[in-house]
Parts: sequence; C-alpha cells; structure tokens
Amino acid sequence: MKSKTKSIFVLMIAITVTLAAVSCKTVDIESARDNVSIVSEEGQTKFILSNLQFEANSAEITPETANTLDYLKLLLKNYDGEEVIITGHAANIGDESAIMAISQERAEAVAAYLIKNKTFKADAITTVGKGASEPVGDDDTAEENRRVEIDVVGYQMEE
Repeated sequence: MKSKTKSIFVLMIAITVTLAAVSCKTVDIESARDNVSIVSEEGQTKFILSNLQFEANSAEITPETANTLDYLKLLLKNYDGEEVIITGHAANIGDESAIMAISQERAEAVAAYLIKNKTFKADAITTVGKGASEPVGDDDTAEENRRVEIDVVGYQMEE
C-alpha cells in the first residue's frame, strides 16, 4: 500500500510541475528593458513605459506591450502597496477629443492587463487619460508621446 501512495504522490508532483511550466510566461528582458524608464523621487517610483505597441486608434494590448508589462511585474514582485496611478498619453495627431479618449482607453487597457496578471489590485489603481497635453521632446506628434506612465506611490526602487 505504501508503494501505491508513493506513486500517487510522485504523479501529483509531476502534474503540478507540468501545470506550472505550462502557465509560466517567458519575458524577453532585453527588449522590455529598453521600453521602461524608472524615475525615483520623493519616496515614490514612476515607471515610464515608452514604445508600447498599440494598433492605430486601438487600446488592444499587443504581444510586445504584454512583454513590457510582464517585465514590470518582475520589477514589482515585492510591491503590495495601495496606490497606483496609470496615466495614458498620446501624440498630437487628430481630433482632440479622440486623442483624449484613446489615451484614457490605453491607460485602462494597461490597468486591466496588470490586474489580470496580479501585478496590482484593482482597488489600488486610478487611470487617467491626458491626451497630448504633456508632450515629451520638441515634437508633440512624435512617437515617444504615445506612452503610459505608472506612478507607484510609496514604492522606492532599490538601487
């Protein structure tokens, strides 16, 4: 009888390991690292996610964007804070109301992805769409203005 119990236990371990391997994602850290800028000041850390890939006029998360967000999860593996502000920005191309709407939708899409993947709790997140109101660089139509910033309040990134 002990042999049968041992066999069942070994089988359960094998199934658990197989399921864990199937559910794990591989993060391309090298490409994701280039898309995340980290600014720490006054007791909080801001993650500026540039080069997030969205289809034109869409807030759907692409595989490249998912990789960057999964990398962010790795960076924040020990964070259990209560306040996260996700801000969407857009290039100044097109109608102002459409620009504002797409920046909000992209912030919400990033929030939904991070909640689904258990990076943050839903009640900790506030989303904001800023449209093209805070451009970076000299050209407000440039691609770098299509970005999402994540302010993680009370989190100080370790050096």
